[in-house]
Formats: sequence, C-alpha cells, structure tokens
Amino acid sequence: MYDVLLHRFQGNDSILQLSEKMPEKSAQLENLHLEFLWDPLLENTLDCEFVRDYAAIVISTGAHQAFRLCDSTPATAYIKHLTDIFSTWPRLAAKCLPPDAPPPIFIYMNTPSYWYPTNLHRYDCRTQPRLGYWNQLAGKLAREHGWNLIDAFALTKPFAVDTRLLDGTHYMKTDAIDPVADELIEKLGICGTTVGSEKYRLWK
Repeated sequence: MYDVLLHRFQGNDSILQLSEKMPEKSAQLENLHLEFLWDPLLENTLDCEFVRDYAAIVISTGAHQAFRLCDSTPATAYIKHLTDIFSTWPRLAAKCLPPDAPPPIFIYMNTPSYWYPTNLHRYDCRTQPRLGYWNQLAGKLAREHGWNLIDAFALTKPFAVDTRLLDGTHYMKTDAIDPVADELIEKLGICGTTVGSEKYRLWK
C-alpha cells in the first residue's frame, strides 16, 4: 500500500503496475513523509522515540500467519497478539508524548480477501472463511481499543478472482487497489501532498 499511496501523491491517476519488494522504504513529498517497514508477523515493537516521530501508524498483518503458520497459529493466538498491540501502542503514545501533544492516528488494515489457488502452496491455509473469521474478530477488537479500521477484506473480495491473472495473492494491477488506498487516505486525513509537516508509518 505504501507504493500505491506514493504513486497517487505523485499525481498519478492510473492503477499502479509495479511494487518493488524491499524491507524498508521511505519518501519525502514536500512536507509529507512516508515510511514502510516489512514486518509481516508484526514482531517489532514501538518505543518513545518512534512514537514521537509519526503523526499516524498503520499496521497490516494476518495473511502470513494464516499462510505460514496455519497449524500453529489458531485464531486465539492471532487475536492475543493483536490485543497486545491494540492495547499497548496507544498507551505508550500517551506515556511518551507531552500532555498537549496530539497522539498518532492508529490504523489497522485487515487481511485482504484471498482466491483459492490450485497450484500456489499446498500448505497455504488462507481460505475465505478462515480470513473472514479472523478479520471479524480483529475488527471488533480494533474498534474496542479506539483504532481506525480499514476493511480490506470487504473492499478486495469482489476482485479476488482477478489475482489469478497475477500470482494468486497480490492485488497489484487490479481495480481493488484504489478503493483501499482511498479509504486509507481518508483515515489519514490527507487531501494532497502538502498537509503540514507530517510523517506517516506504514507497517506490514
């Protein structure tokens, strides 16, 4: 999603065709700063220095737990991990920031819909019912802890079959990309490339 936002903020109205895989990315567009960290199992943690640097923090996790750890990561373990994040990160922000400083916007983007590939991975456990159930639990939890929610599962579901034209997993080059980006931009409160001196972190 980082590359989609950057593509849009650079003035493009076409569907993004390419996203280079890198562990970290960053960009500066006038007063807008974006960063991306590849952390699919969300194993990194926040500290005060990090919290003070960003106006918004976006996380997206779940697909790799369902894909790689289907036998060892039931819904209860996944939800426990999210509970720790949803509850502790805002508390850390409140502790680290001055009393008059606005807290970061915390956004959770759930797991996209998934088409069943016939030859991608025999051990892949990302089924629609499983991801739908995980997302239902995670979305309720996010709202209870005051996080903004982007329902990528619902936004991508009508286009899931289109991923068969690509790698069976990602939504690059499909019409599903822009609706998710639109909602993320709205949740971030960004209307263009200049919105004051703000920094945003995308964590996936």
